[in-house]
Amino acid sequence: MTQSNQHREPAELVAPPKTVTKFLHWALPEALREPVLGDLYEEFQQQSVTNPKRAKRWYRKQAIRSALQFLWKTKRGLFMFLISILVFIGFTLMGMMMGGDIPMFIDVPSILLVAPPAIAFAIGATSWKSFKMSFGLLIDDENESTSQHLNSAVVMFKVLGNSAVLCGVFATLIGAVAIASNLEPENFSEHFGPAFAVCILTLLYGFMIKTICYVAEQKLEYKKGLLEEQ
Repeated sequence: MTQSNQHREPAELVAPPKTVTKFLHWALPEALREPVLGDLYEEFQQQSVTNPKRAKRWYRKQAIRSALQFLWKTKRGLFMFLISILVFIGFTLMGMMMGGDIPMFIDVPSILLVAPPAIAFAIGATSWKSFKMSFGLLIDDENESTSQHLNSAVVMFKVLGNSAVLCGVFATLIGAVAIASNLEPENFSEHFGPAFAVCILTLLYGFMIKTICYVAEQKLEYKKGLLEEQ
């Protein structure tokens, strides 16, 4: 027997599908991630020796099935928050359709005057870490948090919502000054309506963001109350 045969390297392991692995890791409770993923990986490696393609199909099926079993428990907060947002957006769109065409309520410059400054103020008042953590605490019921973390998240959403409203008011005042300075008496009736509509869109966007942030604040306050009762 030659030396090369005596020290033959083991066959290269086949990697399981990354996308479903990440999905399963995201959906599982933290206490079950290591054992469940470990068992699936071991079984996958055993099956991949004879048929890698079939092993990957089996892995996808088992990973998705396992993820769906725990998804509602671990991500209930995310689903409920998304449902509330969808209901809010749905009724808002219904109101827009009753008032006219939806495109008349969309103005990119107005959005840019409200959303980016509000986000910047929220990060400046707290921190980038708190900004990212706040959304995680909001949507992940499995996320272990302290009362201090929840307080920080509440502050972040409060600053974000209030800043959006204030930016909307400020931009509306700028628009009102621009309208008053550029409209001539002879074309007032023709141009005032469209100009005023665009002017107050910043207020609309600001209060939309404030509404969502208010719900987020109350949800975090509720979680903080449950934590303090334990």
